[in-house]
Amino acid sequence: MGGMTNFMTDKTTTTPPPEMNDRISTRIGSVRLSGDFAENIHYSFDLGRDSLWRYYLSGEAAFRLSIFKLGAGSFFHYSEYGNEILNPALIAIAGIELPGLFFVEGKAIMTFQADLSDIGAIDYAYRGLSAGYWTQDLIAGFYYDAKKMEEKRTETLLVRDSLIRYFFHAGIYDKNRMWTLNLDFGYEEMEFDMTNVDAARTTALFAGLEVILRMSNRLSWHIKGEVPYPFVYPADVFWWTAATGFTITLAD
Repeated sequence: MGGMTNFMTDKTTTTPPPEMNDRISTRIGSVRLSGDFAENIHYSFDLGRDSLWRYYLSGEAAFRLSIFKLGAGSFFHYSEYGNEILNPALIAIAGIELPGLFFVEGKAIMTFQADLSDIGAIDYAYRGLSAGYWTQDLIAGFYYDAKKMEEKRTETLLVRDSLIRYFFHAGIYDKNRMWTLNLDFGYEEMEFDMTNVDAARTTALFAGLEVILRMSNRLSWHIKGEVPYPFVYPADVFWWTAATGFTITLAD
């Protein structure tokens, strides 16, 4: 899956004040390999470029024991400054799943040590929580996602990016598996903070739609778009994200 977005802070800014610039767009995308070792063990690997984290690599495995789900993995981030090439972090996953009734799941990404003394050093974190209803044809629930990244750009300048989302997600699956609709509606807060300067903040409602078309037994086409609308800063902004991609199924 790959595309473009302008929902980001201005990463070229090296002096205050902080700025959120919707006239700048960037490429985003990811490649995922996932599957099952056995009936109760699921694995996935992701390589991608994110508008907040930029380049990342992750791998995780989740184990289902009756209604319980436990998982662990590793996350690596590449700094464009080059001083923290593969800064490692730990992924932890825990949840409960009762098919046809409900699910609850939490996920966290934590760096082992945050040392921001050197230029180019970074610290990042993720917290996620979801709860909802799940059947064979429908998944619907409420989600919380929080991302943060700090980086030392100069000897005296520490920059912090954060994005928090509260949203409702619904995935609707056709019984013949020829199409899938994923809908997202929610509220988000983005903050861009720099040393000794008031932070730039924006709050917004957002809506997203992903259509997955089953082209054959092995190939699916994804089309995804998202448009947040900020309440305050800046007043005339138009945020957008558009992406497309394919899923190739190697084995059922």
